[in-house]
Amino acid sequence: MENNVAIKVVDKKRGTVAFLTWGRVFGAVEMVPLLQAVEKSFPKFGLRDAKSAKVCNSLREVAMHEYFYEKLVAMAWKSIPFGKKSYPLWAAKARRAISQGKELYYLSCRR
Repeated sequence: MENNVAIKVVDKKRGTVAFLTWGRVFGAVEMVPLLQAVEKSFPKFGLRDAKSAKVCNSLREVAMHEYFYEKLVAMAWKSIPFGKKSYPLWAAKARRAISQGKELYYLSCRR
């Protein structure tokens, strides 16, 4: 899994939407904790009837969504502090932010 991941959500009323977020902060391989954290924030984005949510294999799967490139560039401007001392602190902060509905870059479906 890469540092940036896409999560595709199918909602009964809003259709297919997606999020970009940080991929490895809950674990390098297992994506269930990340999905659980993101799902808690669905109501903040107007997603009240989500049928499914999945971590995409590639960002390309959501590249057709509106504002994909703008949100990707916004994420790219944020630096990830790699290192034994700084990365765990950053990852903990990112986990907390994602769990609070922050650091989720919402992509609506193209109309």
